[in-house]
Amino acid sequence: MSPASTSPSDHPARLRANSSAPDVRRIGWDLAAPRMWTLLLSSVLLLSAVCRAHGQGSGDESLPLPYATPAELGMALPDAPSSPGGDRRVVLATDESAEPVVARVYLQVGDHFVVLLPDGSLQSVPISRTTLTDRPFEPLDKKALAQKLTADRFNGFKTRSTRRYLYVYNSSDAFQAATSRILETMYPALSNSCRKQKLTVS
Repeated sequence: MSPASTSPSDHPARLRANSSAPDVRRIGWDLAAPRMWTLLLSSVLLLSAVCRAHGQGSGDESLPLPYATPAELGMALPDAPSSPGGDRRVVLATDESAEPVVARVYLQVGDHFVVLLPDGSLQSVPISRTTLTDRPFEPLDKKALAQKLTADRFNGFKTRSTRRYLYVYNSSDAFQAATSRILETMYPALSNSCRKQKLTVS
């Protein structure tokens, strides 16, 4: 679930779009905005926690529920000065892809980069494992992201997408719909709050 887009140079924040022509500058479709995917991941984890409690109460333990580690949230960083990533892009190998991928440098902390991967996740990697590139950063669209997530960690989960959000859930459809209404209601106030903090919203 995605909060307002922010510029990497403005705020060291933490965590798709029309597959034919994604506009990463448009609010609600900005796959390159870590603040968006931080809230998305947080909401999924909250939903999973609620479902875990429900499943324990009902005896339904058929599906293992995922959890996030600090490294998955881009938190495994050295205690060192930080600086914005600028417009740098790097090529690196990931555990989930056989081929190297192009990632956007969001933040540099000491000898590590925090990079934005095509699936919208943030990852802390040693700079020595990356190579600067002029190749474009190409985020996954929502359909491809849903397929990727449900093929692995969220196997057996349902998905639903709206103009602003991609939902990955194993709750009832009614619970997902209620969550969607809450997030849509929060969205205008969240955008205004970002503007008041002088964060770029496009």
